[in-house]
Amino acid sequence: MGPTNLSDFDKVCDLCRKTGYIEENNKKPNKYPETYFSRMKLPETLIELVLSRLHSEDIYQQSKTYLLQEHRTTALSGQASLLYVILYFAPDKLNSDSSFMTEIVTKHFSDNFVIPFYLGYNVDLTYEWDKYKSASQALNKVLKRKQLKLIWSVHEKALPKLRKELRNNLVDGVLTNEFVLDNITDLMRLVRSANVTIRWIILHQTSQNKKIQNLISGYAKKKILNFILDLAQFEFLLTGILEELLDNKEKKWSKHKTEAEECLIELSTFFSGEKELNRIRKEEQLQSWFKETAEKVKSLEDNDFKSTGLRIQELVRALEGVKSFHQIQSSLQIKQFIGHVETQLQQMLRTLNVKEEFLNNLSIVSDMTYAWKIMNDYIPLIQQKIKKHPSSVIKLRSTFLKMNSIVEQPLLRINQAGSKDQVTVSRYYTSALLGFVRRVLEIVPQTMFRTLQEIISLQTDKIKEIPTKIAKTSLKQWAQLDNRFLLAKHTNSIALFTQGILAMKKTLVGVVEINPKSLLEDGIRKQLVREIAKILNEKLFFKTSKIAEFEAKLEDLADTLDGFKRSFEYISDYMNIYGLKIWQEEFSRIVNYNVEQECNSFLKKKVRDHQSDYQSKTIPIPKFRKLDNQSITCMGRLARILLKITDVKSTSFITLMSAWFDPIKGNEIIGTKTIGLLSKSIGVAGLNGLDKLISFMLVDKLQNFVSRYWLILKNNPEFNRNLQFLSKKLRPISMTPLNHQKLYQQTISKSSQMLDLFHKIIMDLGQGQLLRKLISNQLNFLSKIGSGLLYSTLKILNKGLLSDVQSHYENPQDKTYVSEELISELNKYLELSGFSNPYMTIFITTKPIKMLPLILFMFTISHLQKLVYNKRLCSLVRIKKNEGIDGTPFVVGILSLLKQFHSSHLKNYLGYLGQYLRAEINKLQKDSKSLIYPEHITKLIMFLKEFSKIGNINKRTIEVYLPPYLLNCLED
Repeated sequence: MGPTNLSDFDKVCDLCRKTGYIEENNKKPNKYPETYFSRMKLPETLIELVLSRLHSEDIYQQSKTYLLQEHRTTALSGQASLLYVILYFAPDKLNSDSSFMTEIVTKHFSDNFVIPFYLGYNVDLTYEWDKYKSASQALNKVLKRKQLKLIWSVHEKALPKLRKELRNNLVDGVLTNEFVLDNITDLMRLVRSANVTIRWIILHQTSQNKKIQNLISGYAKKKILNFILDLAQFEFLLTGILEELLDNKEKKWSKHKTEAEECLIELSTFFSGEKELNRIRKEEQLQSWFKETAEKVKSLEDNDFKSTGLRIQELVRALEGVKSFHQIQSSLQIKQFIGHVETQLQQMLRTLNVKEEFLNNLSIVSDMTYAWKIMNDYIPLIQQKIKKHPSSVIKLRSTFLKMNSIVEQPLLRINQAGSKDQVTVSRYYTSALLGFVRRVLEIVPQTMFRTLQEIISLQTDKIKEIPTKIAKTSLKQWAQLDNRFLLAKHTNSIALFTQGILAMKKTLVGVVEINPKSLLEDGIRKQLVREIAKILNEKLFFKTSKIAEFEAKLEDLADTLDGFKRSFEYISDYMNIYGLKIWQEEFSRIVNYNVEQECNSFLKKKVRDHQSDYQSKTIPIPKFRKLDNQSITCMGRLARILLKITDVKSTSFITLMSAWFDPIKGNEIIGTKTIGLLSKSIGVAGLNGLDKLISFMLVDKLQNFVSRYWLILKNNPEFNRNLQFLSKKLRPISMTPLNHQKLYQQTISKSSQMLDLFHKIIMDLGQGQLLRKLISNQLNFLSKIGSGLLYSTLKILNKGLLSDVQSHYENPQDKTYVSEELISELNKYLELSGFSNPYMTIFITTKPIKMLPLILFMFTISHLQKLVYNKRLCSLVRIKKNEGIDGTPFVVGILSLLKQFHSSHLKNYLGYLGQYLRAEINKLQKDSKSLIYPEHITKLIMFLKEFSKIGNINKRTIEVYLPPYLLNCLED
């Protein structure tokens, strides 16, 4: 608001101040709305002039459209709505001007008591004006029971008669161009009367007046709906014919005119007597008359309806008169020619009768803005009709077009003003109308999916798969005729619904084109999403963390989804859609949305539904209540149950088997078999979503770890000093420290709080990364088996891009960097195909932790004491069964933690380990001449071997810190 408008700011605030009116409860404060309108007072003279014009004149000139006297109140309904509003600016007239209100009611509200005053907002005058003395008295004069009965009986009797006329005209072959040309006046009368009748009934069914309610309330809405459907279809066909006639009017006029002129010239030549083989003697008068008539026909123009019409009628009468001449009566050929000319002139007259005015009048009388909100009450009836008669969907197209006036009316003044808001306003009202269309038609996919449930039951439970060989005696049994008949019956019902929807054809509503195929597909997608989301939510709920229940749930989910998918693909051809493509897209979207919602719990800035790439207003993914205290969605429950089952306290990971085992019983808990079952149940999208969710969990744990690390350093300065002291004593790393064991033990004994923190994060990281590795391997396997060509393409493209990136950094001036968009798009495919190495993932970026390598080193040598190397399993395993540590997660966790920081941390860590090994071996050589290394050195060597293997650390990196003989141990 600019500084020049500041003076009106108080007025704007006063106008927008709360009034106390609550629309939901229809609760209005005393003297509302006149007190509200009084906030912006207008000159009394202006109000008087406006009321006078609205009362006395037909300002919208609707009387030309509504010709009959009984349609007067409908013709004046537009300005009657204005009168209703403006009278609140002059409440004295409502209260005390009896004569004026009597005139108003007599002219405008004598038989219309429920009026629309804006789009979808209707008002019952018998209720609204009850508190105004003069207005209520004037209304009561026309609200007598006898008068109301008379008004209602007129409309009640008219409705069946009008519907019969409509249905007669809707019979195939009746409503042709010729029929419309001959009966346009009667057809327009029918449309006008039908719209006036249905308008009165629909509006007055909402009346709160008991007298009106007692008369109308018993009238079936079903009859009204059938009438609306027939009327809309009739208007649609009539509009199409009139548009076609108007488009071809000039062409047809010219054609008929040319033919009539040529025939007349030919007749003139015929009577000239100069034509060969013509025995008719010359008749100069007839020759001259036909020639003059031809000139008259040639001079006819189609721009002046009255004069041209009269001239054509005169010409027709003249031709009728000339037929009585002896010379013409004696020749059948001449009579035929004259008859043809008359026919062409009649066609010219009919063509001339087609005017733009008919289309305009049709648009005015078919207006249905008054029923915008009321039509919501008819949605259940429409849906019932569609369920019983799928072909009735065809008529809905015309009904939606009839309701198109809802979009046009709000734009009328905006278009006249040339406002830039035209597009945005049009889109708003179009989207509202489109929402109504979707709500009506959603019954089609709903019914389809109810039928689909029957098909799923038949295909999964009842119809048995036919074997390759069948005994002749059991052929009838394997035919399963009853079940196959039911399958065919259900399939046919789905095909009928599809046929009905697709018969609607494309329709422009407002600024949006409604494509019935898209509407059908959207509806099917919506129901599919609802069903899949419901299945996932119900099946992925685990009461215990027992592996037997977990696998049983996954098998149940896999069987349910597989049956659903097979049946959906089976009926997709009958629904004219790409079933498998839709299934994959929507299943992926559901999983990704659930993962996104679960990840929100780890984010400060949440991703709301309107910001989500996966949520949609048209095809929404349903939300369900939480089934446990931690998880928001089914994907969260699945991820947490996996982490719970593979907890390091109760399981041991065996690298050779790529599986978790029960350390006491020795049986496999989770391995490639379980991950395979997981992929069978939730698919590639589910595995990828699970990987993403576990990554978010690890990010959250790492962030908490870093925060706690700095907090411990801040609250424990003595520990910080001990670290500084130890770091100084161990520098440089290349030297061998004196009395090293004492140094290490002193610091380790004072670092319990910090080492406990590292123990938790390393075990959590190791467990999560091992799960991600199994998932990655499964995705990679599925990619190789399912799409070898795609796998090979991605592999080659990935190598090529990595080579290009390396070339760029080697020679940045000559080699440009690879497109970021290409890398981003390729990365999506690589993740889904399992090309990524989870162990190399960088989860967080944080400020450097200087003492991290030293603390990790102390953690390693202190916790290796709890592990033992098992030659049979070729892995480090825990010594005590109840220890919360495991060998492989221990190694993977340390590697993953180091990957979050600069590569120098890894080098320093290896340096400390190498220094420790050298010191231990030197001490061993001094104290004993034995060539057998003690257990703690052997464990450290095996740890380094596994660490370098998992982390892809090459020999050159390690040989910097370890002597050659130790490297040989690693290789052996």
